[in-house]
Amino acid sequence: MASIPAGLFAVYKPPGVSWCRVRDAVRARLLRELNEAPEPPPRQRIRFLPAAPGAGGEPGLVPAWVPVLAEHPLVRGPRFRQLKVGAGHRLDVKASGVFGGSLPAARAWGEQAVRAGVLRGCMAVPGHPGGNKSA
Repeated sequence: MASIPAGLFAVYKPPGVSWCRVRDAVRARLLRELNEAPEPPPRQRIRFLPAAPGAGGEPGLVPAWVPVLAEHPLVRGPRFRQLKVGAGHRLDVKASGVFGGSLPAARAWGEQAVRAGVLRGCMAVPGHPGGNKSA
């Protein structure tokens, strides 16, 4: 089975577009691109296939490597059917700016970065209450 992707990302959100639509568009594009990625080669297993009758007239079994068809994309469908995308913050519909998000395994990274104040200097506005006072 394919591994679940993880990471933090930033996307520009234009004014007039809801943050939900931006998140859904990111999710749809990630799903499409992940499913279009090249497939790993199919697993092989040994099967005993009937052999043609030999000189003795007695049919036998011959071992052969065959692909596991249960893992074929036409049988199992796309590798990724759903993907949880977290929203770091929710911008108003009229607002524009950087929309931060995360994939499930990276959620803890984002929470740690916010608690540690790593992002505070990046998003601070000089002169704004709670902004960067050193600037």
